[in-house]
Amino acid sequence: MPGIFRGLKYTINSRGRLLYRRRYPIRLRGHPQLKGDFFTRSLGVRSDASDQEQLSAWQQIHEDYECFIEGLTAINEDLIEDADIVRRARATLRVHGLKPGLLSPRPRLSPEANQVILDAARHQLSLPHSPDHSVVTTITPPDDLWDGVSSAAFRLLTQPTQREKHPMRLLSDCWKPYCEFKEIDVTTRAGRRDLRRWERFLEVSGDHMLDQQAVHQALDKYVETRSGEVSGPSVKRELQGVIAIIRHVIRLKRLPIVISPPPIKDASKHKRRITLTHAECQALHNHIRRSSVRPEYACVVYLMFHGLIASEIARLTPEALRLDAAIPYVSIEGRTKTESRKRYVPIALGLNELRTVTQKYSHHRHGLGRLMTRTESNLSHSLGKIVRQGTGNARATPYSLRHTLKANLLACGVDHQLIALIGGWSGLVSSVMLGYGSDAYAESRTLAQLQTALNRTFGQSGLT
Repeated sequence: MPGIFRGLKYTINSRGRLLYRRRYPIRLRGHPQLKGDFFTRSLGVRSDASDQEQLSAWQQIHEDYECFIEGLTAINEDLIEDADIVRRARATLRVHGLKPGLLSPRPRLSPEANQVILDAARHQLSLPHSPDHSVVTTITPPDDLWDGVSSAAFRLLTQPTQREKHPMRLLSDCWKPYCEFKEIDVTTRAGRRDLRRWERFLEVSGDHMLDQQAVHQALDKYVETRSGEVSGPSVKRELQGVIAIIRHVIRLKRLPIVISPPPIKDASKHKRRITLTHAECQALHNHIRRSSVRPEYACVVYLMFHGLIASEIARLTPEALRLDAAIPYVSIEGRTKTESRKRYVPIALGLNELRTVTQKYSHHRHGLGRLMTRTESNLSHSLGKIVRQGTGNARATPYSLRHTLKANLLACGVDHQLIALIGGWSGLVSSVMLGYGSDAYAESRTLAQLQTALNRTFGQSGLT
């Protein structure tokens, strides 16, 4: 607060520095050239300066302030008058128990519903039906009130307030602007995944108004529910996607909301990958060769030994199986989880079985025949039974073969870049090699190196 320092009015001592601090006149409040309610400037001298130095500095700042205010008052008389009219109009509404925006349209209601509300309010407040009328009839302005005050009061009543111009949104309103901004295609696998996660969030937490308390309550409920269903890292991954959608709308609409993610138990604890032992791999190999497993399923398992997953195999075309090339290989292109998954994988196991099946279905749209007309989840379920029966491991899954391949490649000392090329793991964008064309790549030294690495790995596992 302003005070007196050594008899100098409006002077305060701030850590040894003298400041001139004075409140702006009320009539200038809200002026665009004024920031805040106080004029604050340093005198440029310290509190231990001589009295003459302090007085000279104070006189200069005091004169500057008076000239500044005089200039604003003289140049901006119309602006000051308008601000004073609005201030008087607000006071008039408060005196009569009214609020700005009371009769403004509600964005979430239909025009018919807004008209019903307006008619009822006019009847209750005895308002005139013509918006050109000067003011509310229940308000009797004093004789000395300016003519503009009544019109300003009516405008305040019938125009939306700043808050109503940006109405509160629902959580369910967040997906569409985020989807458009990110250009998400919900027909793709990634797009469907993001949409399912968002719909699951709304299903678990419910739809709420988009304010800070409601958002935090919804996130807390979601984490509490999902933590009992999936692992901590999965909850964290889902929550990051949900928060990204909400934050986009917060930035887009400039809402005063700051999201603090709730804590997640074991969020950094990754689930241990299940890999198969050499004995289990050998048992599975013997199972698909000697049992009653259909040849098509056996071929799928052979491809999984090479690091392919069910969704990649389900999209294979006859052209993707280059089994008669100098180095037989399978081409993984088209729709994949990531760009790194696009790759060429040499066939080092089950080549004869694959040739037999592909010749049988040479005229089918899929390389492995009618088997691939099943859904990916259905195919994975059937393959899971074969893997568990063959290995005798109740925890094994088809994806375990992919983890096992990577573990065995590492154990054999295979170069990390070659491992990334075989499985499409991050660390090297294997799709770069696709630019050379499949025919050129089939003759390349890199493909031969991949084949050598697979032969060595399968040999040490006892599969050849």
